[in-house]
Parts: sequence; C-alpha cells; structure tokens
Amino acid sequence: MENGVKAIATASVLLIFSALLFRLVRKHSLPLPPGPTGLPLVNNLFDVPKELPWVKYREWGQEYGCSDLIYLRALNTNFIVVNTARAASELFVKKSAIYSDRPLIHMMCSAGWANWNVALMPCNPRWKACRAQIHHTLGAEKTKQWRRKQEQASHALVQSLLDDPGDFWDRSRTAIGANILDVTYSIRVESKGDRWIELAELINRYANESLNTGQYLVDALPLLRFVPSWFPGAGFKRKAHHWYEDGQRLLHEPVEYVKMQVRIVTRGPLNLLDAEKQGTADECITQQLYSDMDDAQERQDREETEMTLKCSTAVLYGAGADTSLSTLCSFYLAMTLFPAIQERAYEDICAVVKEDRLPDFSDEIPYLRAIVKECLRWNPAVPLGVPHRVVEDDVAFGYRIPKGSIVSANNWAILHDETIYPDPFSFNPDRFMGPSPNPDPDAAFGWGRRMCPGRFFALDSLYIFMAVALACFKIEKSVDKDGNNHEPSDEYTTGFLSYPKPFGCRIEPRSPQVASMIRSLPSA
Repeated sequence: MENGVKAIATASVLLIFSALLFRLVRKHSLPLPPGPTGLPLVNNLFDVPKELPWVKYREWGQEYGCSDLIYLRALNTNFIVVNTARAASELFVKKSAIYSDRPLIHMMCSAGWANWNVALMPCNPRWKACRAQIHHTLGAEKTKQWRRKQEQASHALVQSLLDDPGDFWDRSRTAIGANILDVTYSIRVESKGDRWIELAELINRYANESLNTGQYLVDALPLLRFVPSWFPGAGFKRKAHHWYEDGQRLLHEPVEYVKMQVRIVTRGPLNLLDAEKQGTADECITQQLYSDMDDAQERQDREETEMTLKCSTAVLYGAGADTSLSTLCSFYLAMTLFPAIQERAYEDICAVVKEDRLPDFSDEIPYLRAIVKECLRWNPAVPLGVPHRVVEDDVAFGYRIPKGSIVSANNWAILHDETIYPDPFSFNPDRFMGPSPNPDPDAAFGWGRRMCPGRFFALDSLYIFMAVALACFKIEKSVDKDGNNHEPSDEYTTGFLSYPKPFGCRIEPRSPQVASMIRSLPSA
C-alpha cells in the first residue's frame, strides 16, 4: 500500500515536471512576431521609421498578413508594436499584471523623473497610490465638480479669440493650461506668458523630447550613464541636471502655493493635517487631497503621503495640456475643412440654446459629443501611446514575447481599423450616432491599468471648449490677398505627440450680437 502511494506521488511529480518542461520548451521554440529583417549587431536600428512610424507599422502589419504584432530589435532591446484592438485588449487588459510596467527611459531617469512622474513610474506602491488619488478626484462622477471652472475657461478662450483670432493655437494652449492649473492648484493664470504656464510647458517640452525615439544616445547605450559629465558625448548629463531642477520646481512650488493660500497647518510630524480655507481661494484638487490626508496618516508615513499628493497633481498638466491642445487643434482643422459638419453642429446648438446665452453642461448635444470622439479618433494626440514593458516571458497569438520587451500600442492603427471604423480616413462624427454606433475611441487614452485616469475631465473640457467656440464663431478657410481661399493641409507632425502641421483659418463672430455677448462675459 505504502509503495503504491509512493509510486503515485512520484508519477504525479514527474507528470507536473514534464508538463512544465514541455511548456518551457514550447514557449522558447515559438517564433517571434514578424518584422523586417535586421542587420548584424545593430539588428533593426536603422529600420525604425523616422516619419509617421505608426503608419509604417500598420503597413508592415498588412504586409505580414494582417499581423496583430510587429517585432523589431534595436541593438539589444526588443520592441513589440501592437497593431490591433484585440491584441491590445489581450495584452494590456487581460494580462495587465505583466504588461503594465514602464521601460527605463534613461534620460528621464538621469533627471530623476521616474520617481515622481506618474505616467513614467514603474508599477510600484507609489504609482498605485497616485492612481488612486487621481481616480478619487477625476473619476467619471467626481470630475463633474470641476465643470463650472471648465465653463469659465471656455469663456476666457472665446474672449481672447475675439481680440486675437489669428493666434488661436497659443490662445487655446493658454486656456487649456490655465484651466488645468486652476482645477489642480486654484492658480489663476493672468495672461499669456504666465510663469506657471511657462514652467509647466517647459516640463512638457522636456518630456516630449525624451519620449521621441532616438533623441538621446544614452537611451540606446545605457552605459553612458556612468561616464563623467565632462566626457565627450555626455552633454545629456548637464541637460539632465537642468531637467531635474525644473522638475523639482513643478513638483513642489505649486503645492507650496496652495498651502500658503489655504494655510495648511501641521499639528505635529506624526499627527493629522488641518486644512483651513482662508480668503478667496477656490477649492481645487490639491486642497481636496490634503483634506483626505487625515485618514492616510494612520496608514502611511506623512512624508510619503505628501510626496504621493505632489506626484498626483504634478502629472495632471503634463498628461492633459498638450494632448487636449492637439485634439482641439484637430477640431479647428476639421471645422475648416468640413463646413457642412460645422453648420450641422451649430444648428444642433441653436436648437437647445437660447440666443442670449452660451451652451453649458446642462445642454447635452449628442452631435457635439460625436465630434469630440471623432477628433480623438481621426488623429490621436499620442499615436503610439506611452510604451509598456512586459515583466516576464509571454506567448500571444502563437508568438513568444520575451521578458523585458518594450510593447507599444499603435493607437493610430487601431483607430483606423476599417473593420471597426468603416472609411477610417474620413472625418465623420455620424459614426458615433444612431442605434449602432462605432465603438468609442478609448484607445486614444491608452490601455489597461495605464489608461489615462483623467480622461473624463479631458472629454468634458473638449466638449465645452468646442461647443462654446461653435456657438460664438464661424471657422473658415483663410483668404489670401486676392480673395482666394487657402486650402489648409491635413498633415500631422511626427513625434511622441502629434499635432496638425501649422495651418491658417478665419475665426469670426457669428454676429455683432454674439460679439457683444462675448465681451459682456465675466472675466474668468
């Protein structure tokens, strides 16, 4: 009897061992996803497209038999491009436990940004705490508390466009940035060139630089991190020092401003925080998070709790300003190119809004919501998203994905998949209307655990900015000195963030009465 039990146990162990060995051998015998043939030593280093890479990756996917995944290897780093929604859902959503990490971007690590920039943080306890805080203040329902400030920002924008319609790009940038700073810190931006806007924009410029593939040699050759700053080719170290200092300013100075405004008083290093609102300071995200810190003090060290708060608020401008600006400029371009769509939207606004006021969030205009979605889908602001990193070997769709691979979602290709969005290169808001609309363009906000937590705020901002602009202005093609219409280009820039290439348009008030109403709006 005893021998029989031992035999069964031995057989079970051998069976389990054989199964594990089979899975291991099978996993490593599977092919890598298809991709271009590389060169010795450098592999696909010179195959990475320099212009509109998301378009080329989509073409490669079609060339290799509608492949969900494309593989490249640059030097000793594996890159996987995810070209389809089903593959993105399989990896980033269903397997989020292993696909939610971020790769080390050595230029940013040299500047210390991975410690505080939530979008670039690895999956660690601080990142999880930051995500929870952002969801707490900008979730689907919570974000509605900021609608009054968003309406004020939309009014400020049309007032500035009435005075200077030719500068719609910078005026929009200032309005979007001012709104985010107001909601996050109750900072009131007085004018274009405000110091807070300039600081936040500086940080955004640094981030966009470092996320552009191949911008800094240290990201391809990490060993350069260990050479002294005076060494030839180590100029990135001196630049990283400036990035560090400016990043620390963005991280700490706005929060210190809030603390000064609301006079947050500490009762002791290990006791609770007491926030007392003084003067005329408006409520903001930072103030709310401080008021919630009392409970957190029982669970965490005070210093780490406050650092988490600073990280949560510092990322909001970087994650929201440039992406919203890109989408808003796509809106100006679309309204210029497709006047029939603009007029239909204006008619829908007029059907629900009286002539003596501007649209607000009490006016739900479905066609305007559809225009917002189509602007996000037509040309997503971040075509390849922020890259993920897989933390263990995996198998997907019959291919092996090596541990440590950098995995990027080709959001542009996903949002131009004709099986999901028929006639994908046409600007057509009707695709999101009716009883059987196309799926919402959620890919524009990322995937899985790394999906943008501020997307509900962004959707509301874009909706009210577009609704108020269309209620006030007619957006038309610019006219040359001979009275001929100038046809704007529909081309977009290459880079981590993609914008419409510079174009001109006429932005004119719809009537003298509308111009008078704009001028009578209270200053935001």
